[in-house]
Amino acid sequence: MNLVIDNGNSRTKVALFEAGRLLEMIIPEIPDPAHLEAFVAGRPVRRVILSSVGSFPEETREYLRSTFDFLEFTRDLSFPFNNRYESPETLGLDRIAAVLGAMQLFPGKNSLVIDAGTCITYDLVTAAKDYYGGAISPGTRLRFEALHNFTARLPLVELENNFSDQIGKDTRRSILSGVQNGILHEVKGFISHFRSQYPDLQVLVCGGDLNFFDAHLKNSIFAQPDLVLIGLNTVLDNTHD
Repeated sequence: MNLVIDNGNSRTKVALFEAGRLLEMIIPEIPDPAHLEAFVAGRPVRRVILSSVGSFPEETREYLRSTFDFLEFTRDLSFPFNNRYESPETLGLDRIAAVLGAMQLFPGKNSLVIDAGTCITYDLVTAAKDYYGGAISPGTRLRFEALHNFTARLPLVELENNFSDQIGKDTRRSILSGVQNGILHEVKGFISHFRSQYPDLQVLVCGGDLNFFDAHLKNSIFAQPDLVLIGLNTVLDNTHD
């Protein structure tokens, strides 16, 4: 049984995998040894992988090292794709893990991974296992906050999954239309562009705003909220064969 920890900028996901299948996942407020010890209590966990792009308690890292067969997810590991990214030292660990998750779920497929979080990232990996990178743009929250913070009068508006009006008839709805429809047009444009090059393209979406994209694009995407965790578990399984 594997313990998989994805420590992001805003939250930490902790999951248990067995035979490649996600059994249970929690999002602890504080990823301290007590929380992790309680989560794995009575389970035959032997291996753990940690991916950390945010601040992670050193005492927890030491607990993991001393208790389990520990692997830290870094760019120095060997990955099953040809990395064509021209600045690999700056490539986000979450982007790598999501691509690995896509390769695990759809082996031998051309895949576009869209991670809709604080930023929206687009990552292309081909059936030939060539990874080229993609694009990074502001996520929904960043766009709403930019309109509020860099203007004198515009209010701070929250994402509304079911909003789809093209014409906003007041300021709040105009912001919703501009941000949410703008993002949907952006995503559809990227999908259309890559599908023109790869007609069999598989589009996978993950991230905190997944529900918004799933509500509006469900017929053209594969929604997988645990894509990064799946990718990390794949690395752990392949490293310890």
